[in-house]
Amino acid sequence: MRNEETLNEVHEFLSKNYVEDATGSFRLQYTKDQLKWMLLGPSYDKNMHFCIRDETKLVGICTATLLNLMTNSKKLDHHGIVNFLCLDKTNRNKRLALILIWEVLRRLFIRSCFQCSYTVARVIPTPYARSQVWVRPLNARKLIEIGMIKAT
Repeated sequence: MRNEETLNEVHEFLSKNYVEDATGSFRLQYTKDQLKWMLLGPSYDKNMHFCIRDETKLVGICTATLLNLMTNSKKLDHHGIVNFLCLDKTNRNKRLALILIWEVLRRLFIRSCFQCSYTVARVIPTPYARSQVWVRPLNARKLIEIGMIKAT
């Protein structure tokens, strides 16, 4: 991620494949500076960023960060947060997401991290906790203008 070529490749991949609405009209867009800020923070560990490639093409990416959190006055040391888990649209039905999840868990376990948070759009078996997030753009035109979402 510290390499400009890698950053460009990840930025382009996420711009084409990351979270979009059900109709495909809006997609979350992150600038390169936003990606750097999110992924190269104080707890940056290059081993927590990895991908799946098909020869030279990026097919999937997963990034995680280790943080110390506090919830309900309880300190959670060494908590993993999965920032981006994204697959190329043509490979989403090939169970590659499971491979990315198993690999991120393996890497977290190596670092003695046994707690992890992530968000999903689907129901997962045996969740530890649930939350519901409602996102409503207040000014869609402005969000499109500044590049946060993309009208397709």
